Amino acid sequence: MGDAHNRSRLLSELVRREDDFLPRVVARIRKVLPHYLAVEADGVDRLDLYCRRNLADTLRWLGQREMPGDDELDQRRADYARGARSGVAVTDVLRALRIGFQGLWLELAEVAASTPGGSAALPALTEGLWDLHDLVATLATDAHTRASQDLDLTRQREVLDLWSLLGRLPVSQPAAAAVARRLGLNPEGTFRAWAHRYATLRQAPAPLGTLTAHLRDAVVSFVPVETGAGDAARLLAELVRAHSGAVGLGLARHGLAGLAQSAIDARRALAVAEHRGLELADFGEHWLAALALDD
Repeated sequence: MGDAHNRSRLLSELVRREDDFLPRVVARIRKVLPHYLAVEADGVDRLDLYCRRNLADTLRWLGQREMPGDDELDQRRADYARGARSGVAVTDVLRALRIGFQGLWLELAEVAASTPGGSAALPALTEGLWDLHDLVATLATDAHTRASQDLDLTRQREVLDLWSLLGRLPVSQPAAAAVARRLGLNPEGTFRAWAHRYATLRQAPAPLGTLTAHLRDAVVSFVPVETGAGDAARLLAELVRAHSGAVGLGLARHGLAGLAQSAIDARRALAVAEHRGLELADFGEHWLAALALDD
């Protein structure tokens, strides 16, 4: 009975001190993660609201001396998934949680030191607090992983939709332009495609901004590009690093129709690279051989 009383007294004191220590926790998160849950245009501080809600839930769970139920866990998981879909990084979520739980524990230890019987209740509360941290951090990681997989699948479907629409230009121009914009592309931009086989991709990162379609007989990738020689040379170097086998590179071409043609260039150049044992064949240099292979 005494232990339960001491526990309740500590938690009640934490609730009373909320307006004193919680702003310090929020300020610490802002210092470490300046772009995490920014203040809205209407002046609402989402981070402050998020921390207050988390604090209330944590104190309630500690007071009940039991883990949250399935409904509460599902709601928290859904919140983290929404954050993932809006672009919040899971690393920022985990660091913010760590800072928040550390701040709460430090306040808990200070309250325990100045409260009769508080030291006796502190070990069990500490264990419960960090068990909750581990549970919430696991939920966040799981939700972000699942949301990222869903986003990747959605993005891959849209890339394949774009390839399908490119094959029906100009009839499909409005639909193709809409899909391109959803992928973050300017339909009027300049693109360059390259093609390779499935087994030739290294662990080296692909060029920044790469979109890839895994087709039946080859992998076709492309990026928006500038038309300068420096950009072309950089792309060539990145492709050589990223692939261990033959690569065919198409010409830089304008617009979505140009992208479709660059992909055709790339697959023709890939045939030349494989036929001649080359690491990389640029259609701009090997167009005659590519057309001869076509014939």
